[in-house]
Amino acid sequence: FVGDVMEMEFVGDGYYAEFPSRERRSRITVQELEGLSPISASYVRSADAFFVPMSDGQPKVTFERFELEGYSGPKPLEVNSDVVERDGKRYVELKGQLLRDAALLGAVGTLVTLLSKGV
Repeated sequence: FVGDVMEMEFVGDGYYAEFPSRERRSRITVQELEGLSPISASYVRSADAFFVPMSDGQPKVTFERFELEGYSGPKPLEVNSDVVERDGKRYVELKGQLLRDAALLGAVGTLVTLLSKGV
């Protein structure tokens, strides 16, 4: 198993922020899970950053390594094809209704604007 590891920018006092979106993709590396340990971090909204507690100059880990023995990965979700088909039809209906309503409202708004200007 592998995991995406995203480098974060140190912003001071134990806080780490995501890089801007244009740089973020280049800061992600794929690494083997056997060599990774999940860290104990929490998002702080007021700082718009993650606080990472440290222990001996290293990020404090939740546990030493991921338990992979006997893990086969996530189970696939069962999808009810009848629901997907029904929702697809309803989506087409709603999309058509929205487009018709937007065109009608735009025409009415244009008409009201022209009449209010005396054209």
